[in-house]
Amino acid sequence: MKRLHYIILSLLIGLVGTSMHFAHHLEVSDPVRDFFCHFFPIGETCWEHMKMIYFPMLLLAVIMCIRQRSIKAFGGAILSATITIPIAIGLYFLFHIIAPDAELIADVIVYWAEMFFAVWLALKLNKSDAIRRLWPLWIAVAILWVVAFFVLTCHHPDWDLFRVPDDWLAIDPDGHGHSHHHSKI
Repeated sequence: MKRLHYIILSLLIGLVGTSMHFAHHLEVSDPVRDFFCHFFPIGETCWEHMKMIYFPMLLLAVIMCIRQRSIKAFGGAILSATITIPIAIGLYFLFHIIAPDAELIADVIVYWAEMFFAVWLALKLNKSDAIRRLWPLWIAVAILWVVAFFVLTCHHPDWDLFRVPDDWLAIDPDGHGHSHHHSKI
């Protein structure tokens, strides 16, 4: 039953992230879109894909707290997201560099592998007394992630993390490295 619980939970949390990815297609007013762009992916940058991991895992943290009736259950999912996101960044860049023509297939396979890993890790970490005792730290980490997503979605540095893959090696007209063409964020 535990394996079935894990699979169902992973699928549900993964579907939350997947559905978030398509939310930007909804017809909503600009102020609503501008607000939700901080939390929902609105493009194909690595940064936007990070949101597809973090926010479903934040939801999992809340669900774990409710199910266990304890704020101490918050940390496993947040720490799992914090560990999974750098792995996801590396895989995102790796697959877009070595297999640029297969990026959609690679994105889907890698995303689901990341989500199954993240949920598995969250369930494992949630059993740790040390992590459970540090619940205030994990709330602070969660808040820092949300602030980072809120601020850096619209005010980001000129890094590849915030660019669509087609722009990574783009040269500006003056030949000075990266162009300043950005995805619409």
